[in-house]
Amino acid sequence: MRVLVVEDNEVDSTLFRILLELSGHTVEIAPTADSAIVAIRECTPDIVLLDLSLPDASGVTLVRRLRAEPAIEPVPILAVSAYSESFPRNVHLAAGCDAYLTKPCDTRTLVRQVEELRRQASC
Repeated sequence: MRVLVVEDNEVDSTLFRILLELSGHTVEIAPTADSAIVAIRECTPDIVLLDLSLPDASGVTLVRRLRAEPAIEPVPILAVSAYSESFPRNVHLAAGCDAYLTKPCDTRTLVRQVEELRRQASC
């Protein structure tokens, strides 16, 4: 499965890459909202793992922008954030995220959630 990790924190993006690659997934990193849109247009991922705190866009703005892209509209989006008080789960789920995890998240839970969202999308 191809996972696009939209994460500007290098430590977090490296951790996500390692976890997902060890689970057999192909991972591409996009550190900004704009680079995520470019990556999606070049090759549609099977799932997007999206940090809600990016330097060039708010989480709600980016999710809405992604959902407006015909190629990404059906692709599951898993939002992650270290700032749960600034990025309430219900707001991002309403904007179009399929699931939400708070950082730091359990590594097994993260991989399990990615795989579960992909299974649900395949049905």
